[in-house]
Amino acid sequence: MRKYDRTNGIILAGKAWEIREYLKKMKKRYETVYDWCSHSKKVHTAAATPRKNKGSLSIVRPIVVNGKGEAR
Repeated sequence: MRKYDRTNGIILAGKAWEIREYLKKMKKRYETVYDWCSHSKKVHTAAATPRKNKGSLSIVRPIVVNGKGEAR
């Protein structure tokens, strides 16, 4: 499972059971999601410039924010 701390929230990526277990663990630690987000380390920088591997597509996909195709 991966956890991404962003300025406006937290993104969890992984299998459903991993995310459920992680949320149960955080529920014991924080009372609200707001408390959890305010105590998390924020990431303000964009991802590194993507490198093209030999034989990969030449299309560079945008950074996804909140499920929308908007780049920061």
